[in-house]
Amino acid sequence: MNASHDDIQMITEQDLQNGTLLRPGKNLIYFFRKWNPDNDQLLEELRHLSLRVNILMMDIDESPHTPLHFAVTKLPFYVLVADGSTIYSWAGKGQASAIEKAL
Repeated sequence: MNASHDDIQMITEQDLQNGTLLRPGKNLIYFFRKWNPDNDQLLEELRHLSLRVNILMMDIDESPHTPLHFAVTKLPFYVLVADGSTIYSWAGKGQASAIEKAL
């Protein structure tokens, strides 16, 4: 996976608990596994949304408790959060258009 996604930030459970990376308004959390060969393609599909929503990504292997909190059932998994509350969640590939409609 390409690590240089300037408009998409990698976060950990501690970052999320501290709230330091959540911006006012909407935040999209992308749950993934580093070894997934589709990550770069999925990130490219989301990149155009970064002007409208703060995109954060969390490796579920490095941060195993947060996915349980958000009931992550399938990867990739996306959660749209606003003001600390979950608005929507999506599971599986090909969700960029559904996410865009929710924004």
